[in-house]
Order: sequence, then structure tokens, then C-alpha cells
Amino acid sequence: MRTRLLGLAFALLVSSLLLSAADMVSFPSGALTLQGVLYKPDGNGPFPAILYNHGSAAGMLSNQAFDALGPVFTRRGWVFFGPYRRGQGLSASAGPFIGDEIAAAEKKGGIAAGAQRMVQLLETDHLVDQLTALAWLRKQAFVQPDRIAVAGNSFGGSKRYSAPSTGTTAPPSILREALRAGRRRLPCGRG
Repeated sequence: MRTRLLGLAFALLVSSLLLSAADMVSFPSGALTLQGVLYKPDGNGPFPAILYNHGSAAGMLSNQAFDALGPVFTRRGWVFFGPYRRGQGLSASAGPFIGDEIAAAEKKGGIAAGAQRMVQLLETDHLVDQLTALAWLRKQAFVQPDRIAVAGNSFGGSKRYSAPSTGTTAPPSILREALRAGRRRLPCGRG
């Protein structure tokens, strides 16, 4: 009996790890090749999807958000796509980090120059990255192209308002669960 319970516990642990495992994917953005993480429910779909735009945290810190939120959506039958914009995370080699570009502009021309550079990047290169990620997601056979919600945090949250509306909203119950998961796993105050 004890062996059976241990086997069941092990099977549950392995299945939860497999469910939350993300696939690394590549997608084009102009001449660049960017990377992202994709969480997909079991089955062929097509499924509704959420494109989640990360903030401006350096390194792989945004992956903590993806690891916390991705499994919440897949358990509810949604695809979760976390694309990395140029200069960040898995796409770090595709261009300079936005924080470095803003800091360089601020050092050269003051706070106003830094703010101007930030707006310029968010309205051009980084918006293009987000829109090409959305276009890539829409082409996937396992995604319902007319049921894609767009969300994000920090700089990624501002991209949500720059992008054309998808007309899809994730159900409030999933959003509440995702918020709880994020609060448990993510350090506060990090972009």
C-alpha cells in the first residue's frame, strides 16, 4: 500500500512538472530572430491563447513571471506565450537591453532625453517585437487566432495599450488565479 501511495505521489509530481514545462520557440521580428516560452495544454487544440509581454527586468527575471503564470493558463485550457523582446531574456543577443539604451540617453542628455528614448523604443522596435510575436502566435495551428488576449506588466503592460485590440479577454477566474500565483512567486517591485 505504501509503495502504491509513493508511486501515485511520484506520478502526480512528474505530471505537474510536465504540465508546467515551457517550450522555447523562435519567431522573426524584421531581420532579427527572437525567442520566447510557450506553455500549451495537452491536446491539439485549437485553444484560446494569451500573449504576455514582460517588463524591463534585466536578465532572465521575467522568466519567473512566465513560470508562475503559464501553468495557471494551461490548466484552464489556454496557450500561454511569453515572447522576449530584443535585448532581454532569451533574446538578449538580438539587440541592446532597453534599460541600457535609456540610461545612455539619460547620461548624454538628462532625464528628458532618457524619457524620450524610452518612448521612442516602446513605440518602435519593442512594439514591432510585440506585434510580430502576436502575428506568429496567430499562425500556430494549436491557437484560435480570433481568441488571443494580450497582457503584460511594466513596460510590457504599456505595450498592451499600443497594440491593436484582439477583442479577447481572459476569464476573470483565470486572471484572479494568475494574480495569486504571481504574488506567491515573484519578488515585489521588480519590472
